[in-house]
Amino acid sequence: MLNSKKYEYYYWFIFFLAIYCMFIQNDAIGYWDQDESAYAGFAHTFIETGNWVVPDFLWSEVHRKSPMHFWNIALSYQLFGTSEFATRIPSALAIIGTLLLIKFMGKNLFGKAVADKAMLIASTSILLIALAKISVTDGTLLFFETLTVFSLFNFIKSKKRWYLLFFVLGIAGGTLTKGPPVLIVTYGILGVLFLFKTYRLQTILLFLVSLLGLIPLYLWGKIAWDLDNGVFIKWMLDWYILKRKEGVFGQTGPPGYFLMIFLGGLFAFSSYFILGLKEQLTAFIKKAKRNETSIFLVAWLCGGWFVYEIITSKLPAYAIGAFPAISILIAHQIENFNVENHSVKWQNFAKGMQLFFVIVIALAFGVAAFLILDGLATAVALVSGIITLGIGIYSFRAHNKSFIARCFLMILPSVFAWTFIVPSLEGERSTTKFVAQYVKNEYSTQQTVVFTRNFNLPSLPIYLASSDFKYTQVDNWELWRNCYDKNEILILDEGGYTYFRESNPELTEVEMKVHQINGWVPDRGKTISYFIVSSK
Repeated sequence: MLNSKKYEYYYWFIFFLAIYCMFIQNDAIGYWDQDESAYAGFAHTFIETGNWVVPDFLWSEVHRKSPMHFWNIALSYQLFGTSEFATRIPSALAIIGTLLLIKFMGKNLFGKAVADKAMLIASTSILLIALAKISVTDGTLLFFETLTVFSLFNFIKSKKRWYLLFFVLGIAGGTLTKGPPVLIVTYGILGVLFLFKTYRLQTILLFLVSLLGLIPLYLWGKIAWDLDNGVFIKWMLDWYILKRKEGVFGQTGPPGYFLMIFLGGLFAFSSYFILGLKEQLTAFIKKAKRNETSIFLVAWLCGGWFVYEIITSKLPAYAIGAFPAISILIAHQIENFNVENHSVKWQNFAKGMQLFFVIVIALAFGVAAFLILDGLATAVALVSGIITLGIGIYSFRAHNKSFIARCFLMILPSVFAWTFIVPSLEGERSTTKFVAQYVKNEYSTQQTVVFTRNFNLPSLPIYLASSDFKYTQVDNWELWRNCYDKNEILILDEGGYTYFRESNPELTEVEMKVHQINGWVPDRGKTISYFIVSSK
């Protein structure tokens, strides 16, 4: 068996390879707009102002949330200084913590062999590694959601009351990180369990205990309310609850959206995912086949995934709370695979879907190699695509004999992408970082930086703030000349620069200091040009 002692070192090697992916190049890859840059700005403002209650930063209003993740980043800054690497430490630790929860809290519920495999499946996923490397709230939220759910199930199974403490801590941490999602998965699970008489009294008790976990959120909310007479809290309720059900920024999708995300994110195990999902749903529906594993897994999938397929608003991380359940479902299917449980038609369909997603991932490397990358990164992308396709075909042919090969197949794209490919794009992607570096190298922190319009890229002010520059936004073009005359540093786009030159024809190149930086904005998919202008 693959879970025997002689295979254990493979497990830990793959796990530490995943940790390598989570940290490699984190100091070299610039902030990602929008969310990550805004969160870094909130943390910086906490330290700078001493107000750790209401998050605030330039061009970041729509990214404000309850503050747990921002507190974690701020604490990381105080320990390691303000940097991209320090910004990402909390997310990486949260994902590592989530994986360890799967291994150590999952074994009591589903068995050691299943828990170990589930940890490896989750750790090699493209999705979880990305959440570890990009410091958004979802990594921290996933840790608290996983702690909450495992504590809930372990309490039901063992009746040990100390699990209730972890349950409350999970609710408290999850709501302080992102509000409702941890409650949606928790109450979704309790709602499903309530259908069964065996669990009814325990679900009522857990619901009542969960209310204790809301006390920290209430205390923070009360302090925030008192600070601004409820302006921020009312905005949060409107933005994250009332408007989210319809979708914002065009972030919508049809039912099945998250199914495709999970199949692609777990491409090497997608056949087991399909067969395992079919098997567990069938066992849950049919009383004769129903067991505690099927009840727990289906309840988790209902609260963490299925509910999000119904609502219009869609983002890949919305249903991430179900990811541990999916990893366990896949691991359970691998460990207990019985060919008699699935028709030949279903098996062929599942294997065909897996091969399809393997080919999609391999082709993605090929497309990147020829259309986006150059130099060494092109060669790495081509090699990555070939290896992915080769191991994918092998695992397709050796359906039930290639768990370790599948783990390597899953993690290799992340190894290549985060070690070589993504860093190779920094020359164009991190335009705002280069603007801030130029300002830092050429000017004094005594000079104020003037943004001549809302560039809506929070990475630009956080880079400047990290270098102790003061900045302001002056989008009244009639005042730009006054700023220039005061020896302030103007940051203009191409249209703004053209206007400034045309409206001030008396200024000559001898008098002016002008530097142009061109780049690309990934979240908008377009190029951008910055003009840094000042008097000599």
